[in-house]
Amino acid sequence: MATSNPFAHLVKNQPASDEPSSKQEKDVLEDEGATIPVHLPEKVGQHEPLEGDTQITDQARIVQTIDRTIQKVFLVTVDSDGMTFDRGMPTCCVYLVDMAAMLKEKHGDNWCWFDWELVESALFERLLLEDPSFHVISMNNSDTPPGGQSPAGQKQVLKYLLESYNRCRQLIGQSQEDEEEEVTYLKKCECIIISNTVTCLITPEVYQQQIHQQALDILIKSSTAMEFNQVAEFFQKVAETLNLDEDLSVSDAFMPILDLLKFKMNPAKASLSDPMNYAYCDILQMYASNPALAEPRATSCHSLDMFLLLSCIPSLEKTENFFEKPSTKGPSERQTTMEYLWKLLSEWNKRMHQIFKSIFKSSTENRNRLLYWIGSCLNANKSRVKLWSRQSFDFRVKYCSNEFFLNLAAVLLRLCEPFCKPGSDAIVSVNLSYCEVPVNDATPEKGMASVGVHTRGLAEVTKLIKREGETPLERPRQPFKFVTDIYFLTQQCMNLGFHVLLEDFYTLNRQLHQLQEAYRDATATGGGATGNPLITRLHEEMEKAMSQFLAYRSALLESTFVENGLYYHIASTRLLCHSISSEGDNSKLRQPTLPLPEKAPDILTAIPELIAENAIDFLMFLRRFNEQKLEDAGDALANVMTFVILFMGNKKFMNNPHLRAKLAEVLEGLLPIREDGNRASIAIFHRERMFKEHTLDVQLSHAVLSIFILAKEALLSIEDHPAPLFLQFINLLVNDAIFMLDEAMTHLKSIREYELQKESGEFQSLPQQEQQQRERQVRTSTAVARFFNVMSRESVACLAFITEEIKDIFTHPVMVERIAAMFNDFLLKLVGKKSAELKVRDFSKLEFNPGQLVQDICQVYINLGDKDEFCRAVSQDGRSYDANLFAKAEDVLRKIVTSIEIMEELKKFSDRVKEFAQEQVREEEAFADAPEEFMDPVTCTIMNDPVTLPSSKVNVDRSVISRHLLSYSSLPNSDHTDPFNRSPLTMDQVIPNTELKKKIVDWKREQRKK
Repeated sequence: MATSNPFAHLVKNQPASDEPSSKQEKDVLEDEGATIPVHLPEKVGQHEPLEGDTQITDQARIVQTIDRTIQKVFLVTVDSDGMTFDRGMPTCCVYLVDMAAMLKEKHGDNWCWFDWELVESALFERLLLEDPSFHVISMNNSDTPPGGQSPAGQKQVLKYLLESYNRCRQLIGQSQEDEEEEVTYLKKCECIIISNTVTCLITPEVYQQQIHQQALDILIKSSTAMEFNQVAEFFQKVAETLNLDEDLSVSDAFMPILDLLKFKMNPAKASLSDPMNYAYCDILQMYASNPALAEPRATSCHSLDMFLLLSCIPSLEKTENFFEKPSTKGPSERQTTMEYLWKLLSEWNKRMHQIFKSIFKSSTENRNRLLYWIGSCLNANKSRVKLWSRQSFDFRVKYCSNEFFLNLAAVLLRLCEPFCKPGSDAIVSVNLSYCEVPVNDATPEKGMASVGVHTRGLAEVTKLIKREGETPLERPRQPFKFVTDIYFLTQQCMNLGFHVLLEDFYTLNRQLHQLQEAYRDATATGGGATGNPLITRLHEEMEKAMSQFLAYRSALLESTFVENGLYYHIASTRLLCHSISSEGDNSKLRQPTLPLPEKAPDILTAIPELIAENAIDFLMFLRRFNEQKLEDAGDALANVMTFVILFMGNKKFMNNPHLRAKLAEVLEGLLPIREDGNRASIAIFHRERMFKEHTLDVQLSHAVLSIFILAKEALLSIEDHPAPLFLQFINLLVNDAIFMLDEAMTHLKSIREYELQKESGEFQSLPQQEQQQRERQVRTSTAVARFFNVMSRESVACLAFITEEIKDIFTHPVMVERIAAMFNDFLLKLVGKKSAELKVRDFSKLEFNPGQLVQDICQVYINLGDKDEFCRAVSQDGRSYDANLFAKAEDVLRKIVTSIEIMEELKKFSDRVKEFAQEQVREEEAFADAPEEFMDPVTCTIMNDPVTLPSSKVNVDRSVISRHLLSYSSLPNSDHTDPFNRSPLTMDQVIPNTELKKKIVDWKREQRKK
């Protein structure tokens, strides 16, 4: 009778026996409902041909192949007592009790092979076993290892699936050409593994295990074991399978892993020096490399922000300190620590750049989503740069940290590197009309992607020049390219991040200097006693500040960041210079040539000031802390010089005078001047050549001399509203000089009183608490006096320098009386009767140099002494002028060994002033009975040029009301008002009273004749 049993032909032709020939033999197989006794051979290895192979049916071979494949991949069996010594078969398997029973029910009690139709059920049973190791059996009659030590007994579901996947891939790789059928089933097993992994990640509660934690642990371990690519491939296939099913969500499966990773990257726990950081980075790179996983809405907002917080910059959350007790470390040790941190920061930012780049390249949709996320981060922090926000108590809560912005800037600068390289003209591909697109908070994500603009608010920021009219620039019809978008995102990031970080760094630098000064003073007065609590506290604060300073410095001076930042800003200056000479042609980068265009190009109305401001900030930072890097820029530095030449002296290209003034600082930083101290070792070859060979060197003198043009313009429009810029500058400089010198002298007097008290013994008689309080006050006064002495000295020196060439504006009726009164008052305080009140014990400690002050004041007198208006104003100052002051000033000049020429010039000036003083006495006698209508109501002096105020109808002298309005113009948010009724008033509104002026002139003439 024919048989349908697929294994019937596997038996040898031998007589039947009541007992099986071996343990592997089966008693019966079903044959059309009949029971046929057979003798089965041992299970055959795939590489060992059997006797009678030609008699094996195709169906039998398939069943055997399926069973062997499932055993080798999943390490499971339904043969409770099956033995095999075949090569390649597992030594241990998990016996699936329920599946074995199901198969016996389907095929008969003696069936012990897997059925392909039930393979998924078999795997599901294996995954649900509470303790698989309990069901591990030996398959080769050897001692069975403990279940927990056998791969078959793996308890963690996800790890078991990954190991099964690896076994499957290994078998496929080892397969022979004639094993195509087994490879087919292996590939089907691979699909089943991936499918079950999807189920695990989507519904982990079914398995009652921490599936996502297992996934994270697997990824971390594989990264450290150099097996990450294999594991990443596994999860990539899982993600691809998820994407094929519209009902399943990639985020639901993979977001929990990122959440766990985010917890590990908690700022309070994360450390820059932790080697596990790179494993975490590999995981994020896996997400970024796969288009299905790179969706920034899933990755960026949940993990990228945490990764960008890793830094050496200290914060409230971090306890890590790379510069512990820096005062005990030598310069070489501190430098070694910095270099170690630079290496860590560079590697970390390199990996973050790779992640961002992978997301950008994964798909257009993902690129736009990541750009949108970056723009959203920047927009949420747009108030971060404002002073009021930085002083708020919740600043750290409302805004991203310095660490975040510095790392983001480092990544963005790396993304900009390809089109900002030295010598490359690719920067011309940046479209400067980008800032004309009105993108704001109301613009949807798709709207931003459609125009290629993700930097919000640039249309409202201050531009280089103001636009005349309302006609906007023509925008390209096509969306802006990625290069333009990332360039302006980087500019905004530098403005919100690096700019604020620099301010914090400079503030920390000042605080450290003040602490060091206070510590030196305390140790000097306290005899260096270490037990002094004040000295101990100051030392601790100084150590902390120094540690923070070194950490900030390390973060800011990381070599790759500095290099990328320098070339980025040099490229920006090239772009700004190109905008002047391009005439709308952006096919290639153009170098400006003389003569410059008479009219400013329209494109300048679209360029934000922050491009120039960011470049200036960065260049000045390098000038102070890494000057060698400027020299390393080589010939590229000439582009910065071109930028300075074109914009510093040309307000039609850059309206903001404060920004143009900063360019003068950049120019000073470019000067090839060797100085004593640390700068002596700085190379200056390229800067020397730049000044000698620059193509626009002729224009440099014009840019520098523009300050004198400003002075002439100020003199011609001195009564305009608003006041001319140079006049405002001089007025503010005078205000500062008066205020700072007065403050310095007030604190000097306080210190002088303290010193006299100590000398007389009065201080020692005070209670201990009062002594301590007084000492604290003196320390504060010392620090404040030192600051005001330096600033007042520099202000007076600046006035002395300016008045050497610019004189008319200082002797104009609007300014002359104020200038004369100010310097008379200064001289009186320095050499007058009360000058002894300023004689503190140690002038140098307080940065007080009265001799230099007197010399600079006398220099101003000499500079302006050939102007009759100034000499007359000095003599008419009834509050401070005394003819003996100049004689005393000569004594001071003689003591400090001033040149004879200066003393002779001062003597001539003194004699001229005396003549005007005598003339003033005669006029006062002649004009003693002046009519009241001739008198100025403010100064109570006879008016020289009376004007009538339009609202109050009061007659005042023109110079008096000009000074009044000028003083208010120097105040922020102030209004020009009539001093008698507070009505709005400007100088162009006053009415010349020619009739009254004629009366005064005629009356004076008559009085002089008497």
